[in-house]
Amino acid sequence: MAGCLFSGSIFSDVIAMVPLQRVEKNEVVAVEDKVEAVADIVVSGNGVEITNGANAPKFVNFTDFGDREVGKSITRTYTIANQGNSTLQLTGASRVRIDGLHQADFTVTAQPDASIEAGQETSFTLTFSPGEAGMRYGAIVIESNDPDEHPYIFRVQGKGIDAGIGTGLEGADQTPMVVYPTITKGQVTVKAEDITQVQVFDMTGQSVREEYVAHANMHTLDLATLNKGIYLIKAKSRNGWKVKKVIKQ
Repeated sequence: MAGCLFSGSIFSDVIAMVPLQRVEKNEVVAVEDKVEAVADIVVSGNGVEITNGANAPKFVNFTDFGDREVGKSITRTYTIANQGNSTLQLTGASRVRIDGLHQADFTVTAQPDASIEAGQETSFTLTFSPGEAGMRYGAIVIESNDPDEHPYIFRVQGKGIDAGIGTGLEGADQTPMVVYPTITKGQVTVKAEDITQVQVFDMTGQSVREEYVAHANMHTLDLATLNKGIYLIKAKSRNGWKVKKVIKQ
């Protein structure tokens, strides 16, 4: 064809070699979003989440250990879950480490796994053993590859009390606390204002039962598994520690 830049079959052959995709007018072409792979750390105690940066310890999530006699200890277990879509790596030299004013009173007695796959979890244990009477404070630090919660830090606390269970027995007769029945083969009920912790002691002063309560005015204890004998029920409420005696038949 005269005057045509592309003539003959050469131009047709070139067009045939190029695949063409026709897009109708107003047709929306979907573009696939790329999901970023990240790890997401979540820590909980007693099945209750402990938020990163939490500085108000609570009984319900095991960040408040309550009262403990000086020289004695209590151990709690915590869970580290990976709610992200990539492997969570705990990167600290100590996967969980203790910091804070009284860090010597808190010990990580079992470290968690260093690597947690997406959707999986691991656990660690923390022991509180007060070296002195009074409030004791610590902080838990967990370094990881979580992009926005590194490090994961929360506060823990407990109170050291003088040895023996004399504290709370004094003035017990004026205690605004009721325990019933006082002779039982199984359950007893403790009634007081704003109960947060209940302990059971045998007559040698040994703690045989301890339960934490979420600020209730009534709490039931099951003593069925204890041997027959006399026990002291010690409860912490808004009015402090109070003690009552029960007989287990």
